[in-house]
Amino acid sequence: MGARAALVRLVGAAPPVLGAVLAGMADDHRLLAIDEALSSRDRELIRVGFALNDVRILLNRGVDPQKLRASRYRGIVADDDPDPPPLDPDPPPENWRDIATIECLDSPAGCLPPIESYKDLAAQDREPTPADPLAGKREALAAFVAGAPIPAEFTYPAPIGADEWERAELAPPCIVDRLLWADVGVRVAPGGMGKTTLEVFEAAHIVLGRPLFGLPVRRPGPVLIITAEDSRQILVARLREICQDLELTAAEVAMVMNGVRIADLSAAPAKITCVLEDVVTVNHRVAEIIDACRPHPPVLVVFDPAISFGVGERRVNDAEQALVEAGRRIRAALGCAVKFIHHSGQVSAREKLIDQYAGRGGTAFADGCRMVHVLQSLTADEFARETGRTLDDGETGLILARPKLSYCPPQPPLFLVRRGYLFRAVEPAGRDPGAELAAVCNQVEQLIGEELRAGRYPTQRSLEGMAKSCNLTRDNVRDAVANLRAAGRIATMQAPRPEGRGGRHDYLGLFGARTANRAPNGKNAE
Repeated sequence: MGARAALVRLVGAAPPVLGAVLAGMADDHRLLAIDEALSSRDRELIRVGFALNDVRILLNRGVDPQKLRASRYRGIVADDDPDPPPLDPDPPPENWRDIATIECLDSPAGCLPPIESYKDLAAQDREPTPADPLAGKREALAAFVAGAPIPAEFTYPAPIGADEWERAELAPPCIVDRLLWADVGVRVAPGGMGKTTLEVFEAAHIVLGRPLFGLPVRRPGPVLIITAEDSRQILVARLREICQDLELTAAEVAMVMNGVRIADLSAAPAKITCVLEDVVTVNHRVAEIIDACRPHPPVLVVFDPAISFGVGERRVNDAEQALVEAGRRIRAALGCAVKFIHHSGQVSAREKLIDQYAGRGGTAFADGCRMVHVLQSLTADEFARETGRTLDDGETGLILARPKLSYCPPQPPLFLVRRGYLFRAVEPAGRDPGAELAAVCNQVEQLIGEELRAGRYPTQRSLEGMAKSCNLTRDNVRDAVANLRAAGRIATMQAPRPEGRGGRHDYLGLFGARTANRAPNGKNAE
């Protein structure tokens, strides 16, 4: 009996089993072992959720609604089943792709309960919430059994009511002021930057309601960290060290131990998306996460690292967009923030880029997320130049940029100092942008002079290539060259042409500098 045929032998099947079967990733033994462990909630989800979807499929295939109402629902029947149950006398001629044939069956032993039983579910005394995955589905099935048509999955929206007009908010609930809202976000950083430790540090503050980097925590509460990289043991140890360095009281430590929940999927299936019919989509695990969190909903769910939860990078933007959609489902169901910890690209890491597209892969992550944070390290000289402060021994300088925050005006980057397991924000000293530009211009002018004296012909491109070795960025060099040209301190000159070689070659020379035999300044100067 094939894996797909095994599915129909079960009284029910949990969402992960169906997803695995459709993806061809389960075997008979796994399928047959699942049924014993099903909870009543799992059975109800299957009976209601899958039944409604399959009824729609049957109706679309032309099955008589009256016949369907009078039949028993059997589920998926495999094409390769050597002993299939009896089919309807007049089955539709086509199969459902190459996976299964869905039919209205008679009443073979071991099938699911008759479809009429779904109306009993609608009568249960349960108050559905807006995020309840069963909300409306019981009623739809019960109404169908009573003779009403199955409602369409898309309906024309109602007009905006007066109450909705007045109550609509410009932003979702704020969790950390000017940093985090109840929406989907991404934090980008190169590997080894300490992004996971920083996330654990932030989680402790959100649980306690303590200000984070001087920013008020507006909505304290539990934080769920789902890790597919570091083990639970490692993260618990880091959290313990953070609490010790913060000098928390015993009561505060107990709050952190209870409030920071760590799900370790580092050695377990972690994907929350899959490829189905050549489309990257959310898989069953998102529903599992939502259901598991309902009794004690977190204010923040963290997925670390993002690459471990997607389908890979063959379909870069599709894969990233599916993760964003998974995050949106969790956000909508739990009313929480969802943050993906993402690696930066190689060029972004080398150039220390901090714009919203610094992440590895495509642009879909940055475009789809409402919050983008970028973490980069700073050398001691860079940190001093940016903040006017020096780092002590044992300290590391970091910049946490906030290039995209959809629910507030643009915010400046945060400058952080890390010592051990503690992070603190440093306010930059007052800076004079004009003085900074003048200093960079002097540095670039000096660099041009050094190149000329060494017998080389510097160009803007060659200077940009040396920017990093001079603790400058390419933008610094471009701005400095433009200002030095405008001030008449440098000019474009024609380099001497070696006999028999090439054409004209221009370089940047010091304006009015002495030359000898048309050689650069200083080479054969008198």
